[in-house]
Amino acid sequence: MPPSGSRHKGTSHLSYVYSPIVTVCVGIERKRFCVHKELICTKSTFFDKALNGSFMEAKSLTVRLEHVSVPLFSIFVSWAYDGRLVYVLPSEGNTTAAEDFFPLLCQTPASLEVDEDDASTWPLDIIAKLYILGDYLDSQQFKNNVISAIDGPFTWNRGLNDADVPTNALIKFVYEKTPSKSPLRDLMVDLMVYGQTWGQPTETWEDLPPEFMAKVMGFLGRRLPWKQCSGCYSRAIARNNLSDANADGMHLTDDRASFADSECFYHEHETKEEREECRQEE
Repeated sequence: MPPSGSRHKGTSHLSYVYSPIVTVCVGIERKRFCVHKELICTKSTFFDKALNGSFMEAKSLTVRLEHVSVPLFSIFVSWAYDGRLVYVLPSEGNTTAAEDFFPLLCQTPASLEVDEDDASTWPLDIIAKLYILGDYLDSQQFKNNVISAIDGPFTWNRGLNDADVPTNALIKFVYEKTPSKSPLRDLMVDLMVYGQTWGQPTETWEDLPPEFMAKVMGFLGRRLPWKQCSGCYSRAIARNNLSDANADGMHLTDDRASFADSECFYHEHETKEEREECRQEE
């Protein structure tokens, strides 16, 4: 006979195996996921309220999530059981993780290579949407694990690449689906501030949420001295691939305002010749 008190030693976290099985029907196709009630209620306040309250789900032990993505929810279930962010490929299909993730992307990428067992290889869109799912399911631990899986914040020294920077479509999606104080919004700002190059036309940013651009502007201004030395300025110009064609009137050789060259800078003239004549008269 085992010593008294040793019965549950090291296995108390598995007590959920004795709890009833709950059926979660996900997506418009109503994909069925069967999970232990105690486990999913422990991991999600949403399920805890739905399955332990006065709602019909508490009696039927069935929850419908028609607007939730099947691949994303499968990742949540795998995490609930295993504690890791992995994507288990459906046994009845013959698709790859990349093919299953592709419809969830806000913008078509040039290429898509993912490892279903390594969340750091997943597109930023997938990570962001997993976080939003965690918000909906009210699972703080899941959201924290998702944020920790993003490769970008831990690779400042190597320099962020294009895959680390959110697309305009993803930024707008995040701002539509999250509350104003969401840490995911803050992450979008930081990835843009520290990873984006600025050689694109100014029209590129016109459709982004004003509150997002206000934060980006503030961060960019605060992280630099009011005036850079010539060496730093030259490196910034090179980093952003700026030239006369796309600099929007910025000086390309030193950090000074364009109007410092000429009183005529903000004048309106009908022709280039007229402007040149005005400048010569100064």
